[in-house]
Amino acid sequence: MDNNFREINFKFGDLFKGIGSFIDLLSEMVEEDKTEFIHKGELGIGNEKGLKGIYNLSVKLGALETEKNKLPAKKRIGKKPEPIFDIFDEGEFFIIIIEIPGVSKEDLIVSLKNNNLLIIQAPGSTNQFCKEIPIPENIPDDKITWNFKNNILEVRLWKV
Repeated sequence: MDNNFREINFKFGDLFKGIGSFIDLLSEMVEEDKTEFIHKGELGIGNEKGLKGIYNLSVKLGALETEKNKLPAKKRIGKKPEPIFDIFDEGEFFIIIIEIPGVSKEDLIVSLKNNNLLIIQAPGSTNQFCKEIPIPENIPDDKITWNFKNNILEVRLWKV
């Protein structure tokens, strides 16, 4: 067998059974008013070689009591969550889709750095941010188009 390829025997029924068991565990924790579950164990890996691994699973329920959570949302201090993006290779171009709430089209700056790093900035908005997205191929500076509508930014990076 090629060392770069490993066969994994995976059954969706086992996955759903595991998710169901996890949901049952959470339900039991709520019913019994428990806030924490800890389980440690050992796994057999590659039985013919006798390898073993250990695991530690910890589940906590409830809100975390931190100073940050006690402050009203507008007064919270710290980093804002970064917007999530998707990148698609469409053959002739890449499409990057990113949701950016609280920003107007006029505040957006979309540019390329070194032909392989997309930079999206909103320095003039109340939700200031800067997002850098590495691009898998070099794209010329003049081969970028973008549109922003309903808080969704769609960037097209045309390949040469």
